[in-house]
Amino acid sequence: PNCVVIIRLLRDLCRRNPTWEAIGQWPLELLVEKSLSSATQNLSPGEALRRVLECISAGVLLPSN
Repeated sequence: PNCVVIIRLLRDLCRRNPTWEAIGQWPLELLVEKSLSSATQNLSPGEALRRVLECISAGVLLPSN
C-alpha cells in the first residue's frame, strides 16, 4: 500500500524538479517496488520513502562500467 503513495510522491518530484525528469515512470515504479519488496516488515510511508532514497543514494541509478 505504501508503494502507491511513494510513487505518487516521486512522480510529483520528477515533474517539478528538472534534475529528476530523466527518470521515466516505469524505472521509477520498478525502483520503488524493488526497494520496498526487499524489506522484511511493513514500513510506514516515511520509512518507505527513506528506503527508496537510500537505494538511490547508494548508486542504483549510476551507469555501470
